[in-house]
Amino acid sequence: MRAGSVVVRKGDKITKGQKIGVMGNTGDCKSSRMDIPPEYRGTHLHIGIKENSTYYNNGDWSDPLDYLTGVKIIGGKTAVTQPKAGDPLGDVLYSDITAYINGYAIPTSIADNKTLVVAEDLARYGFDVIWDGNARTLNIERNTNKAFNPLPAEILPANKASGDVRCKYVYTDIKTYLSGELAASYAINGLTLIDVELLAKYGKVSWDGRARELIIVLV
Repeated sequence: MRAGSVVVRKGDKITKGQKIGVMGNTGDCKSSRMDIPPEYRGTHLHIGIKENSTYYNNGDWSDPLDYLTGVKIIGGKTAVTQPKAGDPLGDVLYSDITAYINGYAIPTSIADNKTLVVAEDLARYGFDVIWDGNARTLNIERNTNKAFNPLPAEILPANKASGDVRCKYVYTDIKTYLSGELAASYAINGLTLIDVELLAKYGKVSWDGRARELIIVLV
């Protein structure tokens, strides 16, 4: 691909399938010379990635496969390693907010200013929660015929206050879906937390600031 045929510029963010240039068929790539391997003949593209480059230093060549497979990602001027499953990412906090689903309390936590519930607990509140070990997905579906079997209301430990750290949430490759829609999730101790307000897709969510209650009414 010749420099004049490139249609993106340095600093542009590109996505899979986006056109970045036009490839031609000149020079050795159209040669019939038998000393040139077949894979180097015909239209093709060379890709190269350099790490740790600066204005004064052109950097070091790195295997592009790490970036193409997601082992590494580009962050600013240098490469950063993708977190591994179990790597801590942030804090989950105790919460004094009570959430109710169709009148039944469900325990909550806080992370990133979101009120979270354990996704697996939703199986007690009119949902089917299905784990697919092969696809590594957690699928949550509303089941209007399912009876509620709510958990007891959670009481803060005597030595804890709202906002105190409960535990760490960690990186996971598990994807969580609400009726086929990918939902942000947090992994803790083998469980999955999701923002309880995402349940608005199944009904209505309202906030009572004085009582510090989230009211979810499923339809």
